[in-house]
Amino acid sequence: CYKCGGGPDHNFESCNKCYKCKSPYHYYWNCNNCYKCGGSGHFARECYIYQLKHRCFGCGRFGHVINECKCDICGEYDHSSNECDKCYKCGGSHRHSPKNCKNCYKCQRPGHHYSECDRCYNCRNRGHFIRDCQMEISYGYN
Repeated sequence: CYKCGGGPDHNFESCNKCYKCKSPYHYYWNCNNCYKCGGSGHFARECYIYQLKHRCFGCGRFGHVINECKCDICGEYDHSSNECDKCYKCGGSHRHSPKNCKNCYKCQRPGHHYSECDRCYNCRNRGHFIRDCQMEISYGYN
């Protein structure tokens, strides 16, 4: 039996043992023993012990290791963010400083810095700024 290890004459369909912890008092889906660390009282998805042990050396965050770490700028797995050839503001493949980036995040157009942009951040039209915009302000979430 895969649940309890009983012999060939054992009926696993009537077996009430949890195959994770071998307890006869609950089924595996109700078991609160963590299969990642072996501890009790939490599920594997909530395992803080596993996360503490598995801290990424690339980014310093928990929950993954360095070979699973991806670049925060382009999403590739073969380099870290500080080695990325793309600008984090515009995503351009040319190597330039984000301070000198000539792609405006207000209007999403290249050729000027956001501080030089004459468009409204909300509606993207010219002639007014967001404080004077007649359109309902969109905050980017529902």
